Parts: sequence; C-alpha cells; structure tokens
Amino acid sequence: MSKIDGRAALLLASKADRSALPALYQAALDLTAPADTRARVMRAIAELVDGRDAFDESAMATFAKLEQDADHLVRGYLARTYWRIGGLVGQERLQKMANDRHAWVREQVSDPPMQLAGVGQG
Repeated sequence: MSKIDGRAALLLASKADRSALPALYQAALDLTAPADTRARVMRAIAELVDGRDAFDESAMATFAKLEQDADHLVRGYLARTYWRIGGLVGQERLQKMANDRHAWVREQVSDPPMQLAGVGQG
C-alpha cells in the first residue's frame, strides 16, 4: 500500500487490522497528502496501537517526527496514540507534548480517550 486515503485508514482501524500499521506510519509522514487525510490516518493509528508498539522502533521513530507536525489534528491524535501505548513510554511522550501551542492538543494530552477512561465499557 503506497497511498492510503483517510477513509481507508479508518476502515482498517475498524477491522483492527494491525498489519496495516507500517503503511499507516508512512501515510502519516506523507506531507504531500491533504491535512484531513493525515489526521484520519493518525486517528486510525491511535485506534490500532497498544503497549506492544512502545517496543517498535519504526513506530516510535515515526511518532517522534510527528510530535513536531504543523497540523494540530495530527498532533492531537498522536497524543491519543501515546495514551493507547501507555506505560512509561507513553507517559513520557505525553509530558513532552503537554505544552503544545494548540489548545485541542493540550486537551488530548491531559484527558485520556473515552474508551481508556472506562466510558462505554461494560
């Protein structure tokens, strides 16, 4: 998969297709893609990752680059990604993002996603 559009990325996330993560990482870094596509790709990544990804060097290198992304939606979904990764690695990365220049990103850093906070879980 060389090009992934935002809707396709969200479909992969809904199917919990972790095998798509490497292609999604490339799509997230594709600065030629429209901003809304990259934001959807990051949302899909945020839904697919878990603690295992803290040990994936490729994933963590991608995320480190995205911490400086110009688009606040990409950075906000990156914060959700770090919440999903959790542990010490996720918390350290969230702390680095705590003073982001955009309020929505800071909100994502300070508040865990609803599913992680126990909302909607039986």
